[in-house]
Amino acid sequence: MNTEEGITIFASGSGTNAMNIIANTKFSKSLRVNCLICNVPEAPIINKATKSGIEVIVIDSRKVDRQEFEKRSLDILRKKNTEWIFLAGFMRILSPYFIRGFENLTQAKNRIINIHPSLLPAYPGVDSYQRAYKDNKKTHGVTLHYVDEGVDTGKIIMQKCYSRKENMTFKEFQSQGLSLEYECYQEFIQSIQKNAVQDEQSQKY
Repeated sequence: MNTEEGITIFASGSGTNAMNIIANTKFSKSLRVNCLICNVPEAPIINKATKSGIEVIVIDSRKVDRQEFEKRSLDILRKKNTEWIFLAGFMRILSPYFIRGFENLTQAKNRIINIHPSLLPAYPGVDSYQRAYKDNKKTHGVTLHYVDEGVDTGKIIMQKCYSRKENMTFKEFQSQGLSLEYECYQEFIQSIQKNAVQDEQSQKY
């Protein structure tokens, strides 16, 4: 029985989270990254993902409006039989039209996952690390959550936090958070794989 489920990654920048996802699904028997959609033609993730054997599709968001971007993306997801979307540093807000469209494709909810660099509901939106560091927050963290029609308002899957050490630079502050972002996606991927194995075993008896 083939239980392999397709993942499409959406990314806009350097791609450290995207490469973490790719690495953690490389040898999976239940998950595969079928492509990566990028909205920034010069983003470093393009070369990184391509070198890892992942198909990259660029839709320049500076040349098309949001509606056209999302329409093209949904067409790609349909052709690729995508069952999961993992957002990895994707710097655009997905509209209700897109979210409902993907739900119609998969016939399921909660299949769009995002990692956010704060302990939501604190610091939603952009520049979360910068704002928390400027506010001298002694405890900060990251949130893995489902994407709904709001901005960083979806149901929380998991959160991880860390303490700010004395004299910690911003780079160190951000780096510690990034390591937790990778851990969150890794653990979530493992949970999907574990459920897939259990489902496959239950089909045998």
